[in-house]
Amino acid sequence: MMIYKGDPDADRHAYALATNSWKAQGKVLDREDVVDAVKSVFDMAADGECPQCAHQMADD
Repeated sequence: MMIYKGDPDADRHAYALATNSWKAQGKVLDREDVVDAVKSVFDMAADGECPQCAHQMADD
């Protein structure tokens, strides 16, 4: 999966997906933990393609 930084629509979509998954799973985790996890992924994402993505793309 490729993460593009700086795309507000994609960011909102990611948070919406996480929230929907959180609700569907019976709210086992605190919502804040889910939001923090999404934020953490965005914070760790490089400006380009991640090494794992590059490896997967090379294998295709």
